[in-house]
Amino acid sequence: MKGTTRRNWIVALIVGSLIILSLVLAPTNNQLQTGSTYSRAPEGYAAWYAYLQEQGAPLQRWERPLSGLGLTSDSFTPFAEEEEPDADAPVPDIANPKVLVRVFPSLAPSSIADTAWVELGNVLVLVGIDTPIADTDFLSILDSPQGAVKVETRRRRFLRSENLRLLEDAAGAVAWEESIGNGKVIYVGPPFLAANAYFSEPGNIPFLANLVMEPQLPIYIDEYLHGYRDRETEAEETQDTLLNYLSRTPVLLVLVQAVVLVVLMVWGDRRLGPPIKIEIPKQNSSEAYIQALGSVLHKAESSEFVVETIGKAERERIQRSLGLGAAPVDLNMLLTTWKSQTGKPTTDLKAVLSRLQKNHRLSERELLIWLGKLQQLRRDLP
Repeated sequence: MKGTTRRNWIVALIVGSLIILSLVLAPTNNQLQTGSTYSRAPEGYAAWYAYLQEQGAPLQRWERPLSGLGLTSDSFTPFAEEEEPDADAPVPDIANPKVLVRVFPSLAPSSIADTAWVELGNVLVLVGIDTPIADTDFLSILDSPQGAVKVETRRRRFLRSENLRLLEDAAGAVAWEESIGNGKVIYVGPPFLAANAYFSEPGNIPFLANLVMEPQLPIYIDEYLHGYRDRETEAEETQDTLLNYLSRTPVLLVLVQAVVLVVLMVWGDRRLGPPIKIEIPKQNSSEAYIQALGSVLHKAESSEFVVETIGKAERERIQRSLGLGAAPVDLNMLLTTWKSQTGKPTTDLKAVLSRLQKNHRLSERELLIWLGKLQQLRRDLP
């Protein structure tokens, strides 16, 4: 008994360690869903995207590197190393400026590296900007032309006079605008300002929607930031080597899981205790008798005996279930009671009971059909 208890404790410790390591070492991919227009979670932006569609905004989810929009680098990505400028990147389209919206999964700095792209007349909207903590209440209701905006943060930005304040209170700005050349950058501090959690607030979603629609330019929403790739980009990025795959894989977690599985497999073949004697199950004599009798009746083709024996027993069972007792009752009474209590037609019941009166041999197929109807009648019983 002590050996069994000890083994149980060892198994519990191994399983517990495996669970803890899985939680600690597993990649936190769910964080990337924060701010994604595909996410319907409270921190997602699916409701905001749907609102823009209802307003008829020219929308497109961008699932490629930002170089495809003419930016020379992707230095805004907080979870990836800065990429070297791509010599083959397309030249910025001066004649067709656009709006690029980026909702960061976590707070990002307000500085931008690619000011040249903005200077050409493009608009960059950055949501989730790191700002200082101000001496103000955590929950604030701020007025905007689109309605009351609920803000749950103490972070504010103190602005210089040349910056245009878009949403603010006495403690500082929550959203502001900075002009750069012919374009501008719109900063929004709270990363969840227009998240699904604020769908019922009158001004949150309309306020951010108005910011991106006001320039009246095509709107591109960066989903590449949240891990989404279109088919062409995914095909290009999946051509990795084994070393690249291992560099992104939590190797320690995989090794620990492999060791635990090997230990459990070895343990399963070699028990840490005395061998357990295998008991031969006792044969059920009644079951053996029934099987032998069935075999004899099958060989003798005595289907009439089977129909008579089973039919009488099933009729008694049906009568008891319908509250008519075990004694045989009139067939019409049985059929009427069956229909009133089960709501089922009496066709199958009448066909099954009629076999009891004919008393002639059935083929194997006819016997199987008859038994199948009996099973259905059992399922229909109240």
